[in-house]
Amino acid sequence: MTRSHRDEHDERSRTRAIDLHVWREVTRVRTEWLVDHRLTPAQRHASIDEESVDLTARITMFESVVLDDLVDRWKAAYGWAIPGDAMPLGKLTALARADARSAVLCDNLYAHIPPAMIAERHAATAAEATRRRRRSAPAPQRWRSRSVTIAPATEMVVMRTWGIVRSCDFTELACALIQVQSEDGMPIPVSPLDPLAEQMAAIIHDQLVEEGLPPI
Repeated sequence: MTRSHRDEHDERSRTRAIDLHVWREVTRVRTEWLVDHRLTPAQRHASIDEESVDLTARITMFESVVLDDLVDRWKAAYGWAIPGDAMPLGKLTALARADARSAVLCDNLYAHIPPAMIAERHAATAAEATRRRRRSAPAPQRWRSRSVTIAPATEMVVMRTWGIVRSCDFTELACALIQVQSEDGMPIPVSPLDPLAEQMAAIIHDQLVEEGLPPI
């Protein structure tokens, strides 16, 4: 990215025209999975910005609908209104933003990645990791003990894949599992729609049950 393009993006982010998480995801998908080779680098950057602006606007509109639903459910459960400055409202707002972001990205971005392309990439990645494992013999189950150092990129993958509607124990194990998968060169979920995300969630679920923790 050129300095002028970066400055323009930073300015848009400051004015909230673009959700930074959305911009990162559009950039990732449009440069790793859905590459339009007809575009010049400058055109691709402009297209990514334009798509990010559109998706951010969709998320903002949908966020209010999700928040209204969450507030209504809160009131139904607790029987009282939420003060405007109360912490629950802040948490519900963050949850609504995350839910709206995930829904919009799944429908308008991730759904365009061909499942066959994801399966082919995962198969190739797993085959290469298996060849390396025969030489170095790492302990692939070490994630269960949580004895791994979690990288910021891993936390981003976990947030992108499963969001924030999970227990702390689930998130902790998910981070450990994704970290080990990354360190060992194994496939990691491309998006919440990736079948691997559901498979990993089931593995984490079983580990939580094994530890006597709520499997959520």
